Amino acid sequence: MSESEIIKVYQEGIQSVISLVQGLSTQISELSQTVSDLDARLKKLEKQSNQTSQNSSLPPSTDGFKKTKSLRQPSNKKTGGQVGHQGSTLKMVKDPDLVVTHHPKTCQGCGCCLENVEP
Repeated sequence: MSESEIIKVYQEGIQSVISLVQGLSTQISELSQTVSDLDARLKKLEKQSNQTSQNSSLPPSTDGFKKTKSLRQPSNKKTGGQVGHQGSTLKMVKDPDLVVTHHPKTCQGCGCCLENVEP
């Protein structure tokens, strides 16, 4: 409410000022009640968010996903194989010591038995 509007109400008389003050008082009371309700709701929500399975009877599945911090110390090396390190790979040989053939027992599509079927 601007200053000129307040002066206009004042010039209209005492009854206009009284009704304005009563209206503002009602509005202040309603807003105060709203603030109290919201404050209580906020405290309840904060209490809920601070509960974990460690400090309440809630199951661990309600804790949410919290990324654990790595205990490894950072280094200046790049990830992966390091320069100068000679790797080793298991290579296929022409004449293996043992050959094992694996055949499925059932068809994955229809479920028919394949034990007596020649490969």
